[in-house]
Amino acid sequence: MTDKVISLVTPKPTEPKGLDPELLKGFEEFVAMMVELDVNAFAAVAVSEGGDIINTWYSTLPPCALVGGLEMLKAEYMFQDFGDE
Repeated sequence: MTDKVISLVTPKPTEPKGLDPELLKGFEEFVAMMVELDVNAFAAVAVSEGGDIINTWYSTLPPCALVGGLEMLKAEYMFQDFGDE
């Protein structure tokens, strides 16, 4: 799994370290929705304050299904966070 970890240089954090409870809440809601919808593909990316990036994926669907979902996520994230700039 170490081949999926990339260390980046990041600025010093301005808030205390630790896992945000809201992050865990969101993850729990996501997993519950995965179970409810009986999903067949999953991809995740996590980034630490230190710049470590981890990712994982699982899919029993054709590659285009998961890649399409990732592209939708990327577009939504970029528009929501940076669309007003």
